[in-house]
Amino acid sequence: MKNNSIIFVILLTLCYSCTGQNKYDEFGIVGIWRLCKEYHNIQATRNYCPEVVFSDDKSGTIEDIDDPSVFYWKIEGDILIINFQKEEESFFYKQSDKFHIEFYEEQGIEFLKLTSVETSGWYLLMKKK
Repeated sequence: MKNNSIIFVILLTLCYSCTGQNKYDEFGIVGIWRLCKEYHNIQATRNYCPEVVFSDDKSGTIEDIDDPSVFYWKIEGDILIINFQKEEESFFYKQSDKFHIEFYEEQGIEFLKLTSVETSGWYLLMKKK
């Protein structure tokens, strides 16, 4: 009976680790963010901050002034990979589709910094409450 219990615990542990829950999902990348700052050789603060939505089903949208841009996302390690449905709609096409992820909080506001893997460019998003 003791052997069966040990085998059950081992299997349960293996099954839990196979679910693949990513540590960034725990931090809450899923939700609505506002894109208000970016850097591509010079830092720019936007007058209009479009909403960036990361959905549970790994899809997302950027609510631009005109039409929303649709994208699909996944996380591999600490890298966020974004693939847009139509590249010409992309905010991110300027530099990369792979970004290092950094979460931090200032004065009770959650921030998500996406730094390009390929260039020195970055985007700063603020979580909408």
